Parts: sequence; C-alpha cells; structure tokens
Amino acid sequence: MRREAYAGNELDRQLDNSTRVWLANPNLSEFLPDQRLVRIGKIFDWYRKDFQGGGSSVQKFLARYAPPDRLVFLQKGQVKIEYKPYNWGLNDTSGLGEDYSQPNVIWDRFRNIFRKG
Repeated sequence: MRREAYAGNELDRQLDNSTRVWLANPNLSEFLPDQRLVRIGKIFDWYRKDFQGGGSSVQKFLARYAPPDRLVFLQKGQVKIEYKPYNWGLNDTSGLGEDYSQPNVIWDRFRNIFRKG
C-alpha cells in the first residue's frame, strides 16, 4: 500500500514506482542471473496479455521495471520464467485458506464443470 493517495497528474509515476517496489521484493519475485531464471507471481501468467502490450513480452516488462542490478541479464536475451504458486489464503486473515493448494484449485474447477451442467 502506498503512503500517499494516487493522483491523476502523478498516476503513471506512482504506478511505475509501485511496480518497481513490488518486483524488488524478494518474497514476491526472484531474479537469478546465474541461472538465467526469474520466478514471479502467477498473476503474470494469468494476465500475460496485459503484460505483452504493443508487441512486448513479459520479459521486456520485467526488464523495464526490475531492480536496477538485474536489468542487464534481463535485457541480454532468453530468460526462463517460472511462475510462483498463488497463495489463495493471502488476503484471508482467518487462516481458512492457508492449505488451499494448486491441486485444490484444479479439483474445484473440475468439480464445477459438472455442477454447471
């Protein structure tokens, strides 16, 4: 959360800054130049098209906003991108969703297909 309100005339700068802060957080994103690997949130996979605007790619998006000491390896060429599993209990303060795993998501989707029919 920002410590200031978003303002129309500052919005682009504020959003750019928020993106850089988020990507610099090692709990949310990992940049491993020795392995030519990036581990980022699942949101980049789910909303891939939103990060690929104007003929760009997720890698180019990361090269634009990643921590400065990680830019060179992102700009040089092919980087493997892995997506971290999403913690479905992230915003649940009760702890109810802590053990809701990827297999649970798959099972629920499968089960819901047959419920709709």
